[in-house]
Amino acid sequence: MADGGRAASSDPMAAVMAWSMDAVVTKTRQGMITGWNSVAVEIYGYQPAEIIGRDSAMLLPAGWASEEADLLRRASSGEPIPAHSTNRVRKDGTIITVWLAMAPIRDDAGAVIGVASTSRLLPTNTATVAGDHVPQEDRERLRAQMEQAQRLEGLGQLAGGVAHDFNNLIAVILNYAEFVGEQIDTAEDYSAGPQWKAVSADVGQIRRAAERAAGLTRQLLSFARREVIQPQVVSVNELVENMASMLRRTLGADLDLITDLAEELPAVLLDPGQFEQVILNLAVNARDAMPDGGSLAITTEHFQVDRAYAAEWSSVLPGDYVRVTVVDTGTGMPAEVIKHAFEPFFTTKSKGEGSGLGLATVYGAITQAEGHVRIQSAPGRGTTFTILLPVTTQTAAAATQPPPEAATPHGLTTLVVEDEDALREVTRRLLARQGYTVITAANGAEAIAAATSYQGTIDLLITDVIMPQMLGKEAAEKIRHLRPGIRVLYMSGYAQPILASQGRLDPGVALLDKPFTERDLLAKVSSVLSPVSPG
Repeated sequence: MADGGRAASSDPMAAVMAWSMDAVVTKTRQGMITGWNSVAVEIYGYQPAEIIGRDSAMLLPAGWASEEADLLRRASSGEPIPAHSTNRVRKDGTIITVWLAMAPIRDDAGAVIGVASTSRLLPTNTATVAGDHVPQEDRERLRAQMEQAQRLEGLGQLAGGVAHDFNNLIAVILNYAEFVGEQIDTAEDYSAGPQWKAVSADVGQIRRAAERAAGLTRQLLSFARREVIQPQVVSVNELVENMASMLRRTLGADLDLITDLAEELPAVLLDPGQFEQVILNLAVNARDAMPDGGSLAITTEHFQVDRAYAAEWSSVLPGDYVRVTVVDTGTGMPAEVIKHAFEPFFTTKSKGEGSGLGLATVYGAITQAEGHVRIQSAPGRGTTFTILLPVTTQTAAAATQPPPEAATPHGLTTLVVEDEDALREVTRRLLARQGYTVITAANGAEAIAAATSYQGTIDLLITDVIMPQMLGKEAAEKIRHLRPGIRVLYMSGYAQPILASQGRLDPGVALLDKPFTERDLLAKVSSVLSPVSPG
């Protein structure tokens, strides 16, 4: 619903958009932009064709997703949001301060069908955080922090796209190497021919290189915040305590590990595996910065962020947090290194001594948990990493039941949809040799045609997420309409289109991460086809 000029309109919302002196943006209850008036073009820099249909989160500074999600939730429940000062991002990456209000859009029956926001640009000689004016001398520091966050966001989008393409290639390499290895191992003349053993060793090298590449793409996805996470209500203290032995082994005998963990620390909501990786990466970083010995101290505390403290961070909202501080006594970093430390592949280490993804992974994991991280350091003065994790009011989930008995493949039919030819053939072979009947399609349209014409039962749809012309989710919805009982398994190395906010899978969605092995594929298929598995 672009405003289309300032002609009169019988649609009240269209009239408001056309004549308002404020930027008016309408969106669905989930945040997809549906309307964009001419003032919004002036303030934010996007033409309607560039922005309509996209997620409104693209207008947010990094780390502000939780605020937008809360405003959307409140407005979608019927609550008008009073005008307040907040930050947004223009198309050119500039951080701007706007005066924004939000209200529900209702249909004739009174049901909330969307959300409308109005915003106007505040004067450029003031910056506002949580309603308070920030002194002029702090504005440049805030702007630098926000520009860094935007640069990291742009790098994250690039890294996520690269990881998606590489995950397809790695899956093909891994599985074809497995096919070749199996053929060599079962060859009749294998034991009598030493040349076959050399070939088998070469195949093993290919397999190991592909596995290393898969590890790198996982780190890229973590930095890009496109990795599928499994957030749980956890105690940070317990996670740190459980890692203590491993951390001491990582640091070595010359380095001391000191922990100071606050009592009665409130719980947080995050993926425990990701947090453990964060602490491990920081420990490795600290070890490399202390070649002559030293200490690493990890402290935790319940921390109340007030408006003054929030102003120092540029994107932190006031509230309850768990603050984790990781301090080493190493060589420290100059300001120029700090500026780029979280960027992927940036490293000060010698060639071959690091991938440059350790701190990028830290940034991505903490940001995906709706947290914040920053560095304080100087040459010769060690380094301090400060992590803020929002306290959760959720309670820990009950222990899960053991998985049900695996489904028997014989007699079951799967429809595999994958636009990458080689990976589609790999998936077909892996399933067919286990007894599944496999139908293949190269895109969503072919898959819908196959689901329409196939005479028998199709038990499972396995579809890629990112495909040209039609996304996997759209194809799955159309096929489910044709075949209501079909189960669906998505596969992707970049699953953002089927995820809810902050990388959590929508309820009932099953996802197979690329690159996958035969074991991964068969285990996930079995799980989805089990009697109690969500469809």
